[in-house]
Amino acid sequence: MSSFLCYQQWHQWIELYKSGESQLPLNELPLDILHKVLKYERSEKRLKEWAKIGYHVLSLFDPDNVYSIMCCIDIIKQQQEGGQYMTTVELGQLISRLPWKNDNPIVRKSLELYYRIIQLDPTTIDSTQWIHFLPILIQSIHPSDIDRIVGEEYTEFYHSSFPLNWDRRCIQWYIFIGLQLLLHAPQPQMIKLIQDTWNEVDLNLVFDICCTNDNDLVTFLHTILLCFHHPHLIPFLSHYCTPHTVLSTAIDRAQPDPSSLLIDLLLDPTTSFYSYLISYLDYALQTHTALSNLQSPFHLLKSALERGSFGFNPTLLIDKLDEWIEMTE
Repeated sequence: MSSFLCYQQWHQWIELYKSGESQLPLNELPLDILHKVLKYERSEKRLKEWAKIGYHVLSLFDPDNVYSIMCCIDIIKQQQEGGQYMTTVELGQLISRLPWKNDNPIVRKSLELYYRIIQLDPTTIDSTQWIHFLPILIQSIHPSDIDRIVGEEYTEFYHSSFPLNWDRRCIQWYIFIGLQLLLHAPQPQMIKLIQDTWNEVDLNLVFDICCTNDNDLVTFLHTILLCFHHPHLIPFLSHYCTPHTVLSTAIDRAQPDPSSLLIDLLLDPTTSFYSYLISYLDYALQTHTALSNLQSPFHLLKSALERGSFGFNPTLLIDKLDEWIEMTE
């Protein structure tokens, strides 16, 4: 039977399952189908059925199967929303089995799973692999590769020679993982490694790689802000960026209308930009620091908030903006 016919049959089975006309033969399902069923159960909030499938998937974990890793990402996403399916010990064991050298899709998803696990439970952090692989990654990248992965026509270019596979998404996960490690488990060796690497990298290039959508942009901005709540990181990071310079860079890059970025992000229900912006303004007010080129976009944002139509109560944000504007004038 052709793989296409097999796919058709599984697609038909999933539709029957969604309609309640088919039971779930867990032991007979391939992992790619289990991944689709997990996503469906999660979207329908049928957590009892979801948990049964989730535990079955964990019992089958295969670090060399991309769908097994994708199923684990589904499980971690659900645990981030309040479920409890894996203990700290189990999360740590899962991290220890993730491959950093394999086919590119497996590496990419492994890095995503690693990042989501340490976000969920920082006590699972083991920076050994990251410290080992960052120099290899840097050495394997040629300037022409960077030109390609940040170019407008970039699709799925990736480097696939020994000892490491990577593409733009992989590099993004390396950076996000590094920031989490810096935030939760900084080590002198790691700090020196990051310092030596970042001194050679333009901030705009980091944005090109890490901030390709709204969620990633807000994650990057918020993580840098959190790092600056740790006094021992400030002298090291401030040579490269600050919460003010990363926000200013994000606004300046939002062409053709930089001032619209703040409004667009607040209107996007899939991001946590409102929470980030409140935290940023609190940080600026507490430290009495600011950049003057943020005055215009903040004035425009305040005016837009006062006109309404944002779908949330803007009073707190308007008050914070008023305080910030008074401080900078």
